[in-house]
Amino acid sequence: GPARDGGYYLLGMSKFVPELFEDMPWSTKDVAPETMKRLNELSIPFTTLPTLSDVDNEADWERVKGKFVFQG
Repeated sequence: GPARDGGYYLLGMSKFVPELFEDMPWSTKDVAPETMKRLNELSIPFTTLPTLSDVDNEADWERVKGKFVFQG
């Protein structure tokens, strides 16, 4: 799922694809778009989830903690 800052909050895959992580412009607004571009170039089908915020630092965590209830 793409994150509001240009990265992603979740990337699930059934097989590891190292090309998605090599020479990635990490910590930029281009991470999610570049990932989707590479998936298209590799002819790997994908689906995106809704755009949400991710948790990159303590301030992000403070903003979201307590908002989710996990059920096991």
